[in-house]
Amino acid sequence: MTVDLTTAEGIEDAKGKIGLAAEAMKELGETGLIALGKTIPQLACLIAVGTTLKHIIAGTKADAMEPLMKKFGELKSEIDKLSSKMSSEFGKLKSFMTEIKFESKISDDIGVLMIYMSAMNEKGLTEKQRKTRVQNFKDKYAKYDPLEYARKLRVMNNSFNSPLNTAVEADYFKSQDAYDKWEKLFTGVFKQLLMIEAVAVGLINDGNENNYDELASEAHLYIGMMDHFRENFKNDEDFWDKKVKEFVKKTLEDNKDKPVWKKADLIQKAMERVLTNDIFVVTVSASSCPCLKHVKNSDQILVDLNHSGCRALIYRSHEAYSEATDHTFQKIRDGMQEIKKVINEKDVKSFWTTQKELDEWATDKVKDAGYLVAYRERNVGIAYTRAKTVRNSCTWLIEDKHYSDFNGIHFNSMVVVTGFM
Repeated sequence: MTVDLTTAEGIEDAKGKIGLAAEAMKELGETGLIALGKTIPQLACLIAVGTTLKHIIAGTKADAMEPLMKKFGELKSEIDKLSSKMSSEFGKLKSFMTEIKFESKISDDIGVLMIYMSAMNEKGLTEKQRKTRVQNFKDKYAKYDPLEYARKLRVMNNSFNSPLNTAVEADYFKSQDAYDKWEKLFTGVFKQLLMIEAVAVGLINDGNENNYDELASEAHLYIGMMDHFRENFKNDEDFWDKKVKEFVKKTLEDNKDKPVWKKADLIQKAMERVLTNDIFVVTVSASSCPCLKHVKNSDQILVDLNHSGCRALIYRSHEAYSEATDHTFQKIRDGMQEIKKVINEKDVKSFWTTQKELDEWATDKVKDAGYLVAYRERNVGIAYTRAKTVRNSCTWLIEDKHYSDFNGIHFNSMVVVTGFM
C-alpha cells in the first residue's frame, strides 16, 4: 500500500487512509468482538499507518504534517478505546483462564505491543520522540513476534488436551459457555495480532505482506478448528444418548416436590447451555397423565423417561433455528388453530384423541412440524430453548371443557404441543 508524502495530494491521500483506519478501529470497538473472518480485511487498512509513519520519521517537513498528525491523534484515540475494550474482556475471563490453565502471558505480551503501537500515533510528538517510540515498537515487535504467537494459539487449540476441550469435558452442560468464552478470548487476541502485523507491513517489512497473509491464514485455520469442534460436539453420541438422559433422571429425582413447570424449566435451562444450534422442546407431566405423540424421526426424541412420578420428553429440532422461515412457522400456528377447532367440536365427555387422529393432525394440519404430542391434562410443564431469539419454534394450545352431573362439575382438558423438524 503506497504512500507519497512529497506532495499535497499525497498528504491528503495519506490523511484519508489514516482516517479510514480510525473508522475501522471505531467500528470494531462499537460492534464488540465480531466475527474474525469479517475483521481481517478491515484491519489491512492499518498497513497505510505503518507506511506513513516510516515516511514521517524519514524527515518530511513538520508543518506539512500538521493535518496528518490530527488524523493520527484520532487513530490513537480509537486504538486506545479498542485496546481498553479488549483488556476489559480479558479481565472478565481471568477466572476462566485460571480454571483451564490458559497461559495468560500471551494476552499480556500482546497487550504490551498494543501500547507501543498506540504510543507511536500520539499527536504533538517531536521528531526525536516519534523516532524513539517507533524504535521501541520495532524492538517489542522483534521480541513478541505476532506470527509466532498466532502459531502457538493454533497449536494450543488443535491439541486433544486443548483448554477448550478440557473445559467442555469437565461439564458438557456448560459447553456453550466455555465455547463462547474461548472464542471471545482468542478472537480478541487474533484481532490484536492482525492490527500489529498490519502496521508492521508498512513500518518494518518494507511493504512485504507475507507475514500478514500468513497470520491471516492462521486466523482462518483457527476459525476452521472452532467450527470443527462445534460439529464434533454436535455428533457426540455418548453425550446425547447417555448424559442427557442421566441429567434428566437426576433432575426429576432431586426435585420431586417441585411442580412440573419448574422441572421443565430446570431441564430447559441446562439444555440452553449446550453447544448446538438445535432447539429443544421440553415437556414434563405426571406419569399417570395419558400422553400420545407423533414424531417423524424417532432419533430426534432425546428423552422419553418415566421417573420419580413424572414423564419427561425432550424433542430435538435440527432446523428450527437455521432453516425455518416466518411463513413456515405461521403455517404451523394456523394448523394448530385448525386442531383447536376439531378439539372444541368433540363431545365434552370424551374430550380426548386417538393415536390415529393425532397422526392425521401431524400429516394434514401441521405437516411442517416434526413433532406433535398431546396430553389429557392441563398440568403440563412446557419449555423450549432459544425462546428469546427464535420465532415461536414450539407452539402449544391448552383447551378445557366442563360439564356437570349429580356428582358435581367435571373438567376435561387437553394440551397439544408441536416442534419443528
